[in-house]
Amino acid sequence: MIEHGIRGGLCQVSHRYAEANNKYMSNSNSNEESSYIIYLDANNLYGQSMSMYLPYGGFQWVKNPESINIFDLEDEDEVGYIFEIDISYPKELHHNHNDLPFLPESILPPQAKYANNLYGQSMSMYLPYGGFQWVKNPESINIFDLEDEDEVGYIFEIDISYPKELHHNHNDLPFLPESILPPQAKYEYLLSIFKDDCHPHLKTHLILDRKGIKGIGLLQQFCKLRVVDLRNNYLFSIGNLSNQTSLTHLYLQGNELRVLTGFRTLVSLEVLYLDFNKIDVIENLGSCPLKILSVKGQILQVGQMIAFEPFTIKSLQKHLKVLNASRNRLLSIKQLSSLKHLEELDVSCNELCDLREFIDNVSEFSSLKKLNVANNRIAKDPSLVKNIVTVCSRLESINGKNISLNMRSWCENMAVNKQYAEDKSFWKECFDESVSCLPTSYRPPMNKDFAKKVYKKIKNED
Repeated sequence: MIEHGIRGGLCQVSHRYAEANNKYMSNSNSNEESSYIIYLDANNLYGQSMSMYLPYGGFQWVKNPESINIFDLEDEDEVGYIFEIDISYPKELHHNHNDLPFLPESILPPQAKYANNLYGQSMSMYLPYGGFQWVKNPESINIFDLEDEDEVGYIFEIDISYPKELHHNHNDLPFLPESILPPQAKYEYLLSIFKDDCHPHLKTHLILDRKGIKGIGLLQQFCKLRVVDLRNNYLFSIGNLSNQTSLTHLYLQGNELRVLTGFRTLVSLEVLYLDFNKIDVIENLGSCPLKILSVKGQILQVGQMIAFEPFTIKSLQKHLKVLNASRNRLLSIKQLSSLKHLEELDVSCNELCDLREFIDNVSEFSSLKKLNVANNRIAKDPSLVKNIVTVCSRLESINGKNISLNMRSWCENMAVNKQYAEDKSFWKECFDESVSCLPTSYRPPMNKDFAKKVYKKIKNED
């Protein structure tokens, strides 16, 4: 059902031919109405989609779908729904909606060539997904006996010769293409940065985003690299970066990293992004003076959550200012409480449920300025903001919303009133201490407002 609901890449030509009568052009016709052709392009549609609420887990069927009123649902509700509906499109609307119809279907129009949807064609075929093993007697398999829909498939590695007399006939689309660079290909220029004659020892930035890289090599010549961008590749380790002692920024989002190795010699590294890898333990970063660390959205097994090695956290507490650990199924931030100098913390989209424990832990971040705990269980508690603002005196924003002076004053007064109601003896001690210098006959009676002022003054002095 979900696959049938996938939409994207909508392409159409509403008008195959249009001619503008632009009055600013020499060939315009003044007797006809002016018209123009405008090119419109909507940018960053993918980015807009990724910034919205998306389904990611906990799928289950609804027993009584009739009880759900679609008009009562909001885009930012905690629980979302995917509906499969039958709908009729009145013919009287077809002409008005001809340029961009509502509810487009994921189908091929009549006489369309299936070659325009190669990805859809591939995804509709049988694909290998697991249970891989070597065949002991490959000679016993007759390729011509295999069917596309067989329960067991095979991947063959073969040596074959391509007769020269067929080259001309197959020039447009040769069989058995190789994954090699043709002569004078533009990609060769990228590879040339690793050659001796390109002065690699002078390079400070190395950008290799989305290049299909599976391993890092030949970087010994790059002795002055400061920024390395290796996002969206297929890296399992970064071992050959160990000699980059000048490296300050390293971007490794969207790779296949499982274990953090090779970081011990990166003694200048200040910014590290490890989002969307497969790391279950954050470790071996103790020698890096990191100021920014992002480990968002690690792709782990069901029920598994990310862990932080204590020695690494202890080593990071001196320099680390920004930490993003969102989307990692965290149940607690207790293991992070030693990061005393943290200024920005993002633990949104986790499974934090114990508000009292969270408040105790977050109170350890004496320098915290920005906090994001959205989409956790504790975020539903109405007292969350009040409690956090009370214990974090430097906090400037929570869940993306700025904290005004009025809000902070209100939260502190609420906390003081609650403490006064719970422990009047404490207030009496504060009051007695404030009037101890006065003769007994001149001492005023116990007053809550006066005592609160004295308490706030004492607290600020401390």
